[in-house]
This record gives sequence, C-alpha cells and structure tokens, in this order.
Amino acid sequence: MIVFKNKNGFTLLEVLISMTIMGILMTSIFILQGGTFKSIVSWSRRLDRFAAGILFMTQTRMEKEAEPTIDQVKKLETPAANMHYQMIEVPKESSLKDIKNLYLERVTLKWQDGKKKGEETIVMFHHRPEVKKK
Repeated sequence: MIVFKNKNGFTLLEVLISMTIMGILMTSIFILQGGTFKSIVSWSRRLDRFAAGILFMTQTRMEKEAEPTIDQVKKLETPAANMHYQMIEVPKESSLKDIKNLYLERVTLKWQDGKKKGEETIVMFHHRPEVKKK
C-alpha cells in the first residue's frame, strides 16, 4: 500500500488526469454549442424572410387594390433575398374555382447563404368582393 505524505491536496498526476477528462468533455460541449448557434442563426434568418414576405404581400395588396392581377418583384437586403409577389385568379383546375372573386396570392422568396440556395413560397387566398356601382 502506498502512503502519501500530502493529505491536504492533489498530486500533479491527479490534476493532469482531471484536466484531460475535463478537456475532452468540454470539447464535445463546445462543438454541440457551435452547431446549435449556427442552427439558431439560420432559423432566425428564415423567420425574418418569412415576416418580410408577409409584410411585402400585405403592402402590395393594399397599394394595388384596384388592379385585377398583380405581379411585382422586390429585393430584400437583410437577410438577402429576392421576393416575387403574384396575385392571380384561382386556377381553373382548383377545387376553389367556383368561388367568385377569389384570388391566389403568392410570395416566392429566393436566397443564397454561402453555397446553400433556398426557396420558399407563402400562399394565401384573398376574396375581393365586387364593388357595386351607384
């Protein structure tokens, strides 16, 4: 049996072993944390684009309410994206074709983050009641 003279502290070997174990554990935690932050930033940009697309859709509809169909393009700076807005009559092959004055609104968002390209489409239906002439 080994008898140690120092009963109050740790030996250098014990400290080195514990530091090695802590280093291995902390490395894996930092790798996971980095991946999590990258994912959070990516989803944050995606949410920003979605909110900008909804805002673009609403503003365009309000500005061009009198036009029967609308086709407009806008470039978003932060986060970078190209937005394409369309308001068209519901297609003839749609099950909603029998509803009068129903329009299909669509905003297509296209972007590129580094080498990754992305595209999403926001779709809404808009009913425009006929304006009765007096």
